[in-house]
Amino acid sequence: MSVSDSIDREILSFFKKLEDKRTDYINKIIVSSYVESHQLKVGKRNFLYKYLIDKGDETLTSLLKTIRRSHNRFGLEELVEVFEFVISPADKEVNGAVYTPAFIREFIVRRVLAGYDKERWLDLLYADLSCGCGGFFYTLIKIIREEHADFSISDFLLRSILGVDIKEYSVERTKILLSLYALQEGEELRGDVFNIFCQNSLSNEFMETRVVLQNGGIDIVIGNPPYVASSKMSEENRQYVKNWSVSKTGKSDLYLPFFQLSLDSLKPGGTLGYITVNTFYRSLNGGAFRNYLSEKGLDFTIVDFGAEQLFRGCSTYTCICIIRNIPTDRIHYQETASGLLSFIHEDAFEDISYNTLDNKKGWILKDKKTSLNIGAIESTGTPLGKVVEIRNGFATLRNDVYLIRPIRKDRKFFYFEKKGSEFKVERAVCREAIKANLVRQESDIETLREYIIFPYRSVNGQQEVIDEEVFQRNYPFAYHYLEGNREELAKRDNGHKKYPKWYAYGRSQALNIQGKRLLLPHICDTPCFVFCDNENLLFYDGYSILAETPRQLEIIKRILSSDIFWYYITKTSKPYSGGFFSLEKRYIQHFGIPRLTEEQEHILLSLHNQDEVNEWLNEVYGIWRVD
Repeated sequence: MSVSDSIDREILSFFKKLEDKRTDYINKIIVSSYVESHQLKVGKRNFLYKYLIDKGDETLTSLLKTIRRSHNRFGLEELVEVFEFVISPADKEVNGAVYTPAFIREFIVRRVLAGYDKERWLDLLYADLSCGCGGFFYTLIKIIREEHADFSISDFLLRSILGVDIKEYSVERTKILLSLYALQEGEELRGDVFNIFCQNSLSNEFMETRVVLQNGGIDIVIGNPPYVASSKMSEENRQYVKNWSVSKTGKSDLYLPFFQLSLDSLKPGGTLGYITVNTFYRSLNGGAFRNYLSEKGLDFTIVDFGAEQLFRGCSTYTCICIIRNIPTDRIHYQETASGLLSFIHEDAFEDISYNTLDNKKGWILKDKKTSLNIGAIESTGTPLGKVVEIRNGFATLRNDVYLIRPIRKDRKFFYFEKKGSEFKVERAVCREAIKANLVRQESDIETLREYIIFPYRSVNGQQEVIDEEVFQRNYPFAYHYLEGNREELAKRDNGHKKYPKWYAYGRSQALNIQGKRLLLPHICDTPCFVFCDNENLLFYDGYSILAETPRQLEIIKRILSSDIFWYYITKTSKPYSGGFFSLEKRYIQHFGIPRLTEEQEHILLSLHNQDEVNEWLNEVYGIWRVD
């Protein structure tokens, strides 16, 4: 995730170009430059003392010049950003390390503190179980000092703060950040005041620490739980995740068990405040988490940023979750823009009972009118997923190897170029293919058509991988071309999966789809369903809808191209930036298709424009006029 606009880009460029990437040296450069630029004095017993380097160090001198050119814009918030910036891309991918903007941290901290009398703030135990470099703790202490200006930071850290992170450098940087803050506030910290531990929070070891045992649990958990997709998890985390019940549906991402372990660690009446991805209330892998929350009926406030990409440069969509360990059976939901966060009104939250939500299909967190409309649509006729087949496209996991665009052809061969070299493959081992995501009208099917090397044969109606000896003998040029890419094909699934043959596709899905169909993309900003009469066309990056007859396909196309369908999608599907929404199977399969008489089918097919179709379908569905 990107940094904010507050830090001078020249400072970031300095660290990007730094030759010595050792963690300890980077920490010393950062601490020394901060102390020097802010004219702070560090005592020998201060935790920071070991990080000071000679003022004559060339790198330090260069950094100080850079800071001066930025008009000394190098405060603690900028320090937080630098600490996150210097984390290696590999660690960010595996451990989900990200920078959380200050205004988000402040909103979460103020929101959780608002549930307690100010007099109690110094007596609570606060935890961040994926603390990174300690940004949430810095914000927490700063806000508490607004009401308790003269309390001892040292005593507070010793008694009221628990931090956990899987990386030792994060533990050290949390201590550095808090020590620098304390120093600026006139207090020197020793190394023995910190309850910041290098552990894997998924192991639950933190529950056995002195500070937790003395407090009888945790009062408040704050933070940004690591967002790591299941495919990117370390083997250690993959094993730990299995121990948590919220990870039992789909392929669980890492943030889900962090919710459970955090909530389970709270004392009765405790509070959790997280910024996280907003997919859990609709996604397949969020099903077990929805069950967990519903069973407990915890008081749950969601501030949803919808399709706004809060973290620039990262295609995640986020929400703030405030969960009180109190069974009220209520969810309080509001969607807003991040820029309006400080203007949120309590009466703007939708108050929703867990009992009205479907944990399996996903939660629809909307106002009463919208919920009634969605209910009416889904109860009309038969769900789309039971009327037609909704199929995914093929998945080779290396399309750039298998897909070809011939520059010329003859009776036996296709000729094509890859990476500056020309190849030829036998036409008989190729199939027509198309990228469904790009198709917007029927004429696109011809212009966007590609070919794919298809090392399969039909056996009793199923596709089986061609035997290697037969493949090599009958299609020597195709075999030779794939052999030249064998090393690249072996990298699929990180080299962990064994395929029927080394040249087989990464997945066996969608190899036997035949018949006329509708093609549709993964995401779109308007209804997009294109009729395709090529019964043998393979497709990828999108979906197809197959029906019993072309007439039924045309009826389905007209219904799915309607305002009612798009209204349904915008209220129930996963949003993306730019007004796009997902057309994934799980988001469209419950849309109700009305049971039409033959006469009604004739009327629908005879309507000349989409406005007429929309008006007619409004009557059929019998719902309030959609927006």
